[in-house]
Order: sequence, then C-alpha cells, then structure tokens
Amino acid sequence: AAAGEGDSPVAVDGDEAFEIAQLLMGCSALVGLHPDQAAGHIVQHAVALRKPFAVVPCCVYGSAFPRRKLADGSPVRTYDQLVSY
Repeated sequence: AAAGEGDSPVAVDGDEAFEIAQLLMGCSALVGLHPDQAAGHIVQHAVALRKPFAVVPCCVYGSAFPRRKLADGSPVRTYDQLVSY
C-alpha cells in the first residue's frame, strides 16, 4: 500500500504546486516531527525524491488510513505497527 493513501488531496494552483516541488527538490532531507496525517506523505515523497528522511509520528490514525496494511495483511493500528509499515 502506498504511504498516505486514503486521504483527500489539497487543491493547489499550478504556480503553488511548482513552488512546493522546487522546495522539496531543494531540501537535503525531509523531516516530520509530530506530523499527524502527513507522516506517510513525508516518507512517500522522500523516497520518490531519493532524499533522507526522519519521521517522529505522534498518532497512528488507523481509522483515517484503513488501507494501510502490514506485509501479513494486518491493519496498522498501533505505533509499533506504524513504524514497521
């Protein structure tokens, strides 16, 4: 399952999307401290951009991301499972 799947995208115009893309590409690393539902997106974008990353999640948000599954098919419901995911 893709990190961050299950939530709705935020609408941005073309100029804003380009500015965000430039900022992400110019970063030496992506970091999220207590990023709430953005934790998966940080990992997803860091991997796609081949950037190092660090995420210190605060909450699992299992009900917000019901498609997050571990390799054995178990839903992600605990902090330890989120780290494994």
